[in-house]
Amino acid sequence: MYLLDHLDHLQQFDRVKVYYDGGQREVSDMLHAAIEYSLAREAIMFRNALPSNYRLAQAADFVCSIELAALRYSSHENTQTDAIFFGGSNAFKKNWLKHIRRKRLK
Repeated sequence: MYLLDHLDHLQQFDRVKVYYDGGQREVSDMLHAAIEYSLAREAIMFRNALPSNYRLAQAADFVCSIELAALRYSSHENTQTDAIFFGGSNAFKKNWLKHIRRKRLK
């Protein structure tokens, strides 16, 4: 849905490069299917993004992890791992979520 909602923006480019480290086969298959459904195949370039070589990929992975944890906390579905790593809901919001969201582009 995200791709279709932003299709006008994506179609402004001759090529759309997708960087993924191929870490999870299901995620890789889903990315390919969604992007190939939304955009013309000749406009897409898939590239292997090894996290050790791409700091931006690591930062994006971190931000996504924080936002997913925020969803779990807000729906009271946080895991024991969340509690061990982030602490309770208030600690998570104060020490992690607040800092990430301050850096959000507007």
